[in-house]
Amino acid sequence: MIWNSILAIFINISHFEIVKLWYPIFFLVFTLAISCSQTRKKDRPVIKLKSKGTGSLISINFADTNYNGVQDYAKDTITKSGWAIKYFIKDDSTRYDDLYIKWSKGSVIGTFYCGDALEMRRYFIPVLSGENKSHIFLEHGCSTGGEAVLILPKYNELKGRDYSYVIKYDITTSQIVYMPENSFNTDTPIFSVIDLHRNIEKQILFKNIYTPRPEDGCIDRVIFNKDFVKLYATLQDKNAPDKSVKESHIVRFGKPGR
Repeated sequence: MIWNSILAIFINISHFEIVKLWYPIFFLVFTLAISCSQTRKKDRPVIKLKSKGTGSLISINFADTNYNGVQDYAKDTITKSGWAIKYFIKDDSTRYDDLYIKWSKGSVIGTFYCGDALEMRRYFIPVLSGENKSHIFLEHGCSTGGEAVLILPKYNELKGRDYSYVIKYDITTSQIVYMPENSFNTDTPIFSVIDLHRNIEKQILFKNIYTPRPEDGCIDRVIFNKDFVKLYATLQDKNAPDKSVKESHIVRFGKPGR
């Protein structure tokens, strides 16, 4: 009986009255929808459009805000000996990820691929630090506090090589001291010593204890000489870990190969 009365009242309501009844509810729902849409648009990250492109190496468009800070490091330059160092990206879907470095003089041209360099902190971009008769040296970061050096050769075999966790290097002698990956799995530190002129790499295994981290170094001093490299370190005594001990090693090289 009651339900029949309610149904009769609803049937007798005019179309105008129904619209008038639902208008405030519709307005509230519409307002909330617009508000949510604007919030999502505001919070949505900027999308980097990655079109296929031509696949060719092109100059970096520093007006693109996705490259903010890159120009502070990726600066085209010419060395004192006339070698041109230029930075490129590839015109494809990797344009915001990878970096390419070209070094050239006359008809001699080399290209080094820096994978994901633009995805990392800007100081991971290699920057020219110097040169000698046979090589060009570029420095960059490789971890929090870690240093790396990119070597670009000037002779016909134009294959660059990047060394991470560099302790020290010397441009005059073309020698580098760095921590290889296998050093991080041992208690006694291992260091690699490279002579680029001779194309020789030798490893030094210390006797005492050290827990290596890229940002912490146990090497106190490095002496570079055209015929040898000498390392001085402060380590933990393997027989008494609560005590420190001094240890040194020398790596000797033969005649230069080039």
